[in-house]
Amino acid sequence: MKTGYQRIQRELDKAGADLSKPTDLAGYLYTATEDAARAAAAELERAGYSVEVKPAATGTQWLALGTIQLPPSQENIALLSSRFEAVAARVGGEYDGWEAAVRQ
Repeated sequence: MKTGYQRIQRELDKAGADLSKPTDLAGYLYTATEDAARAAAAELERAGYSVEVKPAATGTQWLALGTIQLPPSQENIALLSSRFEAVAARVGGEYDGWEAAVRQ
């Protein structure tokens, strides 16, 4: 069975992405309150992420959408995921995955 990273890497390859070049890597962290989303954003910003806090597209949750420029390597994705999971645990939120922009 392929890991989530391997599936995404295959899709990035199909799209012609150069996986050695930095691109926008984004992580999604949802919280129950705006205050919790802002606390998550502050922590992520200290780690070098640009963060947008806004109401979730559906429901009553809040989104802290963190973006950083890094090559979409398995190591960088693992670092992003573990950081977002740790922040989510501290603010009572939920990490909902990542995405990478295609850079050719």
